[in-house]
Amino acid sequence: FKFICRIKSWVEKMQDDLVTLARTASGVEQLKAIYEQNSDSYTVETNNARQLVELAAADIEKLLSNRSKALV
Repeated sequence: FKFICRIKSWVEKMQDDLVTLARTASGVEQLKAIYEQNSDSYTVETNNARQLVELAAADIEKLLSNRSKALV
């Protein structure tokens, strides 16, 4: 039983070490700190995905139309 508890302890330690390594390597903690330090400089708002796609499509159509006119 002691052996199983020791293995469980090692596994938990390895899991903690892997999580720490992943956080350090990915820079997520640094991004979080930057986010918190500068949170008064911006706002986060929800957006309307359909509207964004429609605007992008309209912009693309406009670009293609201008390009076609330029080629003619």
